[in-house]
Amino acid sequence: MEEFIPEGMERLVLLLLLAPLGEETFTRGLIEGYLLSYGHFWSAILFSVLLFALPYWMAYEGSGKRNAGIVTGALILGSLAGYVFALGGIVPALVLHSSASIAGLTVLKLRERPGYK
Repeated sequence: MEEFIPEGMERLVLLLLLAPLGEETFTRGLIEGYLLSYGHFWSAILFSVLLFALPYWMAYEGSGKRNAGIVTGALILGSLAGYVFALGGIVPALVLHSSASIAGLTVLKLRERPGYK
């Protein structure tokens, strides 16, 4: 999968803007928004969380411990973003998602440095 992701500025735009925008528009704006319109608060959040985490699970299926960490993170982020969306709309959920992507990318870059423990 690493070969597919471009390097440099294109990678940042993809990871920090386009991916969160697409994921949040689909899982929150369409799916969760539809269910919320029928008054299904918690089931709307839960269903959107499961849909949000599914691609992360599929991308790392079979990689054991790494898979568990990534899927757990997606479930936590999805839950927070779903709740934020239900209370405040798509923009706060998008900001939360992009912020989490920035934090994750920062941690990955720091781990590549010599002397990281």
